[in-house]
This record gives sequence, structure tokens and C-alpha cells, in this order.
Amino acid sequence: MRRILKLTFLFLFLVTAPTAGAVRYHGRLALGLYNSTEEFKEPGVSAAHNDVRNLSGRFYLGIADLWSPKLDFAADVRDKYEFFGKLAQDQRTLDDRNTFQLRELAVGDPQVLGSSFYRLGRFAVLDAGSVFNDGIEVGWRRGGWKSGLFGGLNAKRHEQEYVQSNPESKQAGLYLTYESKADAWSRVFRVGHGVVQQMYESDVDRQYLYQNILYQWGTYNRILTLAYVDFVPRTNLQNGLLSLQTRLTQRLENQLDVSGVDVIEYQRRQGVRERLTPSPYQEVKDRVTYRATPRLAWIVQGRSGIRKIDELKRTEAALGVALPAFFSPRWEVSLLLGSREEFTSSGAFANLKVGYFSDTRELVLDLDAATEEYQDGKKLSPIVIELSATQQISRQFFGILSLQGATDEEVTIFGAFMRLGYRFGNREIPPLRDGAAPRGHL
Repeated sequence: MRRILKLTFLFLFLVTAPTAGAVRYHGRLALGLYNSTEEFKEPGVSAAHNDVRNLSGRFYLGIADLWSPKLDFAADVRDKYEFFGKLAQDQRTLDDRNTFQLRELAVGDPQVLGSSFYRLGRFAVLDAGSVFNDGIEVGWRRGGWKSGLFGGLNAKRHEQEYVQSNPESKQAGLYLTYESKADAWSRVFRVGHGVVQQMYESDVDRQYLYQNILYQWGTYNRILTLAYVDFVPRTNLQNGLLSLQTRLTQRLENQLDVSGVDVIEYQRRQGVRERLTPSPYQEVKDRVTYRATPRLAWIVQGRSGIRKIDELKRTEAALGVALPAFFSPRWEVSLLLGSREEFTSSGAFANLKVGYFSDTRELVLDLDAATEEYQDGKKLSPIVIELSATQQISRQFFGILSLQGATDEEVTIFGAFMRLGYRFGNREIPPLRDGAAPRGHL
């Protein structure tokens, strides 16, 4: 946290310097607290090693038109204190751990010779798959086209959770993107490709192609693709997504999602109750919505997935009803009833979602109740409930609160997350919307 305070003082120095009259700046400061506890109901079974508690802080600062020639400066620092962060092998206890991340510290000129640009420092190259780079990036813009190349040290290897200094890991890459000028917010075309090679010492550690396409030709019609294709150590689709959303008639809509993830991404997405070893996973999911009236819609939903490591399957079939603006324009309710096979168990489930949306507040309640019968004959009746709230306190302050609980005959898990954020700067802050966004349009 002390590092964040030091950067705050640096910010105050920069914006109060004699040349600060023409400087434009904006930033965000956020403090968060997360706590999760797990308690087994069987006497004598301890779950203290699964408890999680951490305190985090984030600080972002962006400055434009700094000095002469006009330069851009950006800094993003994050600090996380984990109360049970690391295992003391000799004492078999969990000790605290503090993790500091310098996610971005870069300076550059966005308009060298009119259409060229460069950046120096640590930054994420979004057009090449959000790869973090300690080094340099140079590029060129004209019309809707953007191209660039970069090189330096890989600041976040694929298996790493945090951004850090990796002096033994070098990388280089290039990218090309195109985005058309849209005549309406509902019409978008963007395509991007990047090629990246990463080395560990003198060996090629990873070589991949990043590809992203977004084509939207109407409010309810779009196609999205996202892919990471690895060539080293072997050729395979590491992570990929194909999403197709279409309006077949004025009342009938369909959304098809085909996805695949590797072991690392699977682990990041695992639910609070899942205890299986992470595995590569592929899934197909389809959702059909029939809008009988503006306030009533019927839903048919199904999905099928398989884990590669053990060929365990996940299948689901459900029917439901959605009531957008049924009670008032700010409320939305949906209910799904169905059956599913969840790798090692099978049973029925019910899912209820209630949402309230206004210009300054969003509240969402998600309740999932199920029956599970396992291959060994064990039967459970899990209930998972999540309540999340977002409050725009003022034009500068906002707060987030999320509560999640899960319980069955064996264990009870409870988690809570809170965050308070503050925005500042002399750049114009976008006005708050004067009503709830159209559901499903963003």
C-alpha cells in the first residue's frame, strides 16, 4: 500500500508542476476486501486451510499532453495482501503474503509524424492478445487500420497469476487490426490478428497466433470469434470462442456458443463446490428465446461439454421464462427448470434470477437449487445463492458489494467481496445514464 501512496504523491507533483496548465489527466483509486470461509458439517473435519481473506488496492493514473513534445503517461499499480497466502512447510500453517504488481508504467507519443506512435516501459499490448511487455512498441494508424510491432521481456507468462519481472523471458510480436467506421452503435466490424513468439533463456517457450473478429449487423445479430492458436510446444487451439447471436424472426432469437479452454483457464473458471483436477475442456451451448410479448419470453437452453483429461461430461437441458419489465421498467425476472449431468453427478435444478436496474444502482439476485446423485450412491441437495449490488454514490465515488453462499449436506461456503472506488481528473467524466440499459443489448 505504501507504493500506491508514493505514486499518488508523484501524481500530485506532475499535475501541479508549472507546465500542468495544459496537462489532461484522469485516474481511479479502488480499495477492496474479500473473505471466504468453508466449514464441513462432519465432526472433526477442518476446512481452515481453504479459507481465503485478502485486502487489495488499485491505483491508475493517465496523463496526456505532458511536457513538450506532447507525451502520454500511464501507471497502473495494484497491491494485494493475503492473510492466508503461503504455506509454511515446516509448521504446516498458512502465513500472510503481500503481492505488489506494477501492471503498467509507460510513456509514449501517440502522434509521431502524424500517424505513427510509440510506447516505452511496461504495458499490455491489447491487439496481440493482451500480452504484457517490458520494452517498446512502435506502430502506425491510418483510417481504420492499425499495425504495430513490439519487443522486450515477457512480464506475465501464461501460467503466472501476476505481472512481474521475468528477465529470463524474452518476446517479440506484431499485429494488424481494422475497425470500420460505424453509422450506428448497433453496427460494428472489427478484425485483429497478432503473432507472438516468447522465449525462455535461449529456447522458444511459446509461439502463438491471436485472432479476434467482431461483426455486428443489427441490435440482435452479431458474430464474435476469439482464438489463441499455439504452434510451440505443439500446434493446438489453446483457448477459443465462437459466439453467434441471431434474430430469426421478430420474436425468435438464438445464441450459439462454442468454446474451448486449457487447464489454466479451466482452473480460473471452476465453481466454488468443484473439486476436480483442472483439465482442458470443450463445450457447446445453445439458447433459444421466443418473445411472446414485450414483457414475456420463453427460453429453451441446452449445453454439452467434455473434459479431456478423464472424458467426464457435462450436459444440461432446461426450459424457462423471462419477464423483462413485467413488474416495472426497472425489474427483470427469469426462471429456469431443467436437468443436468455435472461430470460425476446427475439431477434436476432450478435457477431464479431477479434484477433491478436504475441510473445509479444495480441489484442482482441469483439462486440455484439442485439435486445431485453421485456414482457412488451419495445424494446431495446443494443451494447456491449470490447477491451483488453496485451503487454510484456520486460522479466520483462508486461501491460494489457481492455476497455468495453455497451449502449442501457436507459443507457450507460463504464469500463476501466489497470495493470502494474513486475517480478523479480534469478530463470530462461521461455523464451517468438516465435510465437502465436495454437488457441484452450491451
